[in-house]
Amino acid sequence: MGSRERFRFSESGATFWVFAQSRRLGFTPERIRLDATHGPIGEGPADATIEVIDALDKSSYFSDASGKLRRRPRPPYPTDGPRSSRPAAPRDGNFTHLAPGQRAFSAAMAYAVVRTTLAVWQHFLQLDRPFAWHFTDKVGPVLQVHPRVLSNNAWSGEGFLEFGFPNWDEDTRDPFSENFEVISHETGHLILKAVIGTMPDDEKSLQHRAHEEGGADLIALITNLHLESVIDQVLAQTGGFLYSENLLSRIGEWGRGEDDVARTAFNEATMASVRSLASFNKHQLSAPFTGAVFDIFVRCFVRHLRAHDAIDSTLAERCRHTPGRPLENLGAGFASALARHHEAFRESLGLARDDMGWLLAGAWRRTSLDGVTYGKVLTHLLEADTELGTDLGETIRETFHARGITPDGGHRPRLG
Repeated sequence: MGSRERFRFSESGATFWVFAQSRRLGFTPERIRLDATHGPIGEGPADATIEVIDALDKSSYFSDASGKLRRRPRPPYPTDGPRSSRPAAPRDGNFTHLAPGQRAFSAAMAYAVVRTTLAVWQHFLQLDRPFAWHFTDKVGPVLQVHPRVLSNNAWSGEGFLEFGFPNWDEDTRDPFSENFEVISHETGHLILKAVIGTMPDDEKSLQHRAHEEGGADLIALITNLHLESVIDQVLAQTGGFLYSENLLSRIGEWGRGEDDVARTAFNEATMASVRSLASFNKHQLSAPFTGAVFDIFVRCFVRHLRAHDAIDSTLAERCRHTPGRPLENLGAGFASALARHHEAFRESLGLARDDMGWLLAGAWRRTSLDGVTYGKVLTHLLEADTELGTDLGETIRETFHARGITPDGGHRPRLG
């Protein structure tokens, strides 16, 4: 394993404004910098491997009703297809002259978050070259990104990403292309397909597809936590007690209404509880895996707080979550500690983020297409823990066991 230095944003690259989360939640734009690692960033924005196309009045390639790819039209988007007459164009190499509310802002932010997500996970995966798109042989080497399509969803497909609106036929003021976690989630699908491999959906098991949904949520969660505003907002909202419904645990909330939560990372789901439903889909089946990783993340955060003497051992030991069991409300104790040790809390949250990024990346680079199951990925998480020396093996086993997921001891992992 190479160096485990912390991911850092560029200090001299092109500047972009991004919202860390939906504007509806009160977030304001913040500036990030991106290195032009794929050639100059031109109008669109576009570079050698990504092209943002602000298509006009474009229906999604997917059907909102069925969730399936439409027969026609198919990507890539034609060169003579209708497009905005004012695409996002750089000024002195930067895109921060674009203001929220402009179509060009949505295009620039979508590009910036896709590139940020790829950069963060290229770092964790220790790749010495950019991700190779899984769809190159079918539709070409360039990912086309459509920031505003007529859909109430966001989509990832072979050769494209598309972003609609929570209620596109009623309100187009809150596009998914201006929500960091939504863009990062869809990019996460491309990352998992590039690292693990892919096959047609009808050849994947339901657990394979569920893992990809949960994995994409976790990619978005870890990437989003690289924005300082998210760390500050999470601590302000929770008082440091993360076992709650909060900005971080509601990753996958997708910027919809306050009561319309699609998926939550902090949940009570187990494999048994999901299978007891009359019917369940990949999103519901993703919950036990995502919930287990979130619980490990919080345990890791608490361990770092204890190492910084920001909380005492009694509070650390009491901070446990087991699905189906009453959760002790430790909010007052954590809030008191946060008031005294704010910087230690911020640093511990960053350290837990990094630990989980390295562990997940280590598991995914070992995972192959010979039947993606939770048991195999858990086996690979344990092997990554041994390789990294994070000493979380017992916590990982215990937390996944509580969700009804055990290691696949018979699986011989693929290294790489």
